[in-house]
Formats: sequence, C-alpha cells, structure tokens
Amino acid sequence: MNNTTPGNPIIFLVFIVLTVIAIFGAKPAKWKLYNLLVILGACDIGIALGAVPVAFGGNSEISGHLAAAFMPIFGAAGAYVCMRRNSKRNAVLAPSAPVKP
Repeated sequence: MNNTTPGNPIIFLVFIVLTVIAIFGAKPAKWKLYNLLVILGACDIGIALGAVPVAFGGNSEISGHLAAAFMPIFGAAGAYVCMRRNSKRNAVLAPSAPVKP
C-alpha cells in the first residue's frame, strides 16, 4: 500500500464478505433486494461524507481519497445492520408453556 492508495484493502475485503453474507443470508428474494438497497444507501452516505470537503471549499484532492475510504466503512456498517435484521427475522421463537389457571 502506497500513499496514493485510498482506504485499506482489509476494510474493503471485510465490506465484500459482509455484503455477500447479508445479501445471501436473507430468505425471500424481497429481503435480498432490501438488503442490497440498504447497503448501497450506506455506501452512498459514505461517498457523500467523503465529498463534503469539496462542497465547503476545502481541499478537493483529498475528497476522492476520503470518499473511497468512507464508502466501504459505511457499506460494511450497513451490511452488518442487514445481517442483524436477518438473524432477528429468521429466529424461531420457542413456544411458551400454557399458563394453568
């Protein structure tokens, strides 16, 4: 990794792995699509936060590096949220014992 490489390759690898687990862990196709949209939205938030220096007249050279670094971080956070939703949605509740009068 040199000075011109934006972001950390390990974070990008974690982002890819979490995204695959979150998308393929959802049961119906509808939830797979929702998870994909949530992850893409989180990535968009990361890119938008990375572009903030350009919007406020800051250093435009660093904005590309920030956007490329924030995108997998926020995408991995979105994938983690989707994984938690999948596990809660797919959990089977134990039947409760009937209450005796």
